[in-house]
Amino acid sequence: MKTNSNGRRFFVGGNWKMNYSKLLLERINDTLRKTKDIDVDIVCAPPILFIRDFILSKPSHVQVAGQNCYHAKEGAFTGEISPEMLKEIGCTWVILGHSERRTLFHENDELLKKKIDYVLNKTDINVIACIGETLQERESGKTNEIVERQVRAYQEKISNDQYNRVVIAYEPVWAIGTGKVATPQQVQEVHERLRKFIEKNTNSDIAKKIRIIYGGICLLLNKFILIFNEYTGSVNGSNCKELAQQPDIDGFLVGDTATIQQAYRRLTLLYHPDKHRDSRNKQLAMDLFIQIKYAYDILNDPQKRAIYDVVGMKGLKADGWEIMTRARTAREILDEYERLAKEREEKRFHQITNPNASIHATIDLTDVFNQINSIDDNNDILPKIETTEFSVEQSIDIPLTSQDTATINAMVTTRNGRGVGSLTTSFRRILPNLSWFRVDLTFGHRPHIGFHYFRRITQKLQANVHTTFSFISSRRTIVTSGFIFSINYQLAHNLTSSLQWKTGRNSFMKGILQYDKQKWMVSSAIQLGFINTFGAIDGVYRFPNVCNLRFSLKLFVFGPWLEYGIDRQFTKHTYGSATVAVSARMGVLLRLKFIRGSQTFTIPLPLSQDVLPSAIFYATVIPTLAYLLLDRLIIQPFARLEQEREQKKREDEAREKQSERRREAMNAQEVLRSLIEQIKDKEGSQGLIILEAYYGQLTSIINESSLKIIDVSIPLQTLVKDSTLKIETTVSKSNLTGFYDPCIGEEKSLYIKYSFHSHIHTITYKDTDPVILPNRNHLIL
Repeated sequence: MKTNSNGRRFFVGGNWKMNYSKLLLERINDTLRKTKDIDVDIVCAPPILFIRDFILSKPSHVQVAGQNCYHAKEGAFTGEISPEMLKEIGCTWVILGHSERRTLFHENDELLKKKIDYVLNKTDINVIACIGETLQERESGKTNEIVERQVRAYQEKISNDQYNRVVIAYEPVWAIGTGKVATPQQVQEVHERLRKFIEKNTNSDIAKKIRIIYGGICLLLNKFILIFNEYTGSVNGSNCKELAQQPDIDGFLVGDTATIQQAYRRLTLLYHPDKHRDSRNKQLAMDLFIQIKYAYDILNDPQKRAIYDVVGMKGLKADGWEIMTRARTAREILDEYERLAKEREEKRFHQITNPNASIHATIDLTDVFNQINSIDDNNDILPKIETTEFSVEQSIDIPLTSQDTATINAMVTTRNGRGVGSLTTSFRRILPNLSWFRVDLTFGHRPHIGFHYFRRITQKLQANVHTTFSFISSRRTIVTSGFIFSINYQLAHNLTSSLQWKTGRNSFMKGILQYDKQKWMVSSAIQLGFINTFGAIDGVYRFPNVCNLRFSLKLFVFGPWLEYGIDRQFTKHTYGSATVAVSARMGVLLRLKFIRGSQTFTIPLPLSQDVLPSAIFYATVIPTLAYLLLDRLIIQPFARLEQEREQKKREDEAREKQSERRREAMNAQEVLRSLIEQIKDKEGSQGLIILEAYYGQLTSIINESSLKIIDVSIPLQTLVKDSTLKIETTVSKSNLTGFYDPCIGEEKSLYIKYSFHSHIHTITYKDTDPVILPNRNHLIL
């Protein structure tokens, strides 16, 4: 599974709860070994006694979690496990606040605050922080109130720099092991509100990066695996695919569904080929029977199901073609395999090398404005526009081990006709206790070596030191420009501070204070030095999904330095900014910057050496007009074209899927038709008999010949058991066996006319309403 559109890496957590066997361990490990190339975080939480067994046999890319812990290192706490113990046996994650801990063992927010505070501040273990509401709380409309209260309790003990160690798992208690299911829309609504709530209490950057996963029962099924939906009440395949595609759902924490085996037994009896005499029906039943067996093998293995939920069949089998939506030719299979392999290799190469490039070009336009403001009417010479500086820089990473990384950086620069270049090799090692050091060796006009050390002293306090030693060949000496010491401390939830001290040449002392809220940020700085002394204030105001406005004012000895600008995201991978800088010493400068993926283009445009109102006006207005024209003539038409192309692709896929689903539905009805009389005879005249049933775009007068309506009386009759029909799912009924969607994208209903105790009943359900028959309210009087 790839990183989603918001850049958050997908997360799959498998909670074994109080279940274990050697056979289960072997099956899980066999499956996990086939997922080593999948770009997704996989975390398993076995029972504490068997974590060591799992660690010794698991694949290296799978991480391990404890199912619970206490908020102390040691002591008289019978039956408890400390985070230090979990770390000692190899755990890197721990689950806190699971619904079963809350309901069965009465853990509350106050206790969980102590736990998460201890784990984050006393250890380097990551946290899966669980939240969720009960059925009673949901039906009383308290979902948002409950989950926000639970998140607020966690947030009181999480500092801004600790959110990268936390995954929030929303697990509606009413959807765990009950057969009830949260729809993708319900889950996305809660996740989206949680992300906004987190953003309100922290900042937009944290809210965008934190992973919020779904912890209810989730089955990602394909094709005939959907059949289990009818008997288990679990979520169906299209539903879970929707879940994975929701913008605020970053993974799943999965458990078990107890009714799968019972459903499997009934389905195999229903579709067993020996139940059918007609050769065509026997073959159709055989196809259904085989698909059901595939589905059961996946659903009955919790770890297989968890991986399939996210990455599909390719996560379970090397070839990955066992279950498909339609038959493929050998050429199609080969093309698809080559495409996926190429994409996977390109993505892996990009992640390993992390290539970055930047181009810097200074274009001098001062002569243009000199002529505009010239009083010489006879000046017919064209203005001189020249590139005074041009530089190109490229870097790549070379991972050596999980802790060691080498980086190669090359840069060439030409300035006023003179060119220089340098080659830098860096070595970076990650140390224990959240620290690292880096050595930089640069070859160029003046070779030098640099050292950089960073250490996180506490969760709120961090420090680093940097220095460079240069070799002067003419003097045959080694000199240093001094040391730079800096510390950063988080004073409050949104308030951070830092202090820098540089020794040696051009020494200075600098203090920075920054306050960052959801929509705006302001920072102030004071620097005292022998050469460069100034005070500064910077601000950013954010318009979500529109742009960011920036402002900066620096007061130097020679006078003020003013900057203002705007930055905006043009497309998914393209950003741009324009900044105007004005000062008495420099004049007027327009700085344009474009970022496309990992490529950065910076173009400073000096407009005048003096503070000219005309230069300020043009520097402000021209980029604005240029962007409006670019947006209107290029960006918007391109975006519309892409949307139309994607829409056409979705429509084609929907039509193909509808045709395939219709064929499957008709085949299923053909198989079931021969069993209808047996089922009706078993029900008897007093039982539940489906007389008529239509599904689709229903009106007051049902037209059976309409292409937007299908007859579903046969599949509904086969679902009747002991004079009862129950379909308790809250998702579209188009995924039921013998059903398909006859009117994609339009509102659908289910009309049922049935006989019970020889009395006629009728009822019309909305597409997502649960179905429970019989009901005396349906009786025709």
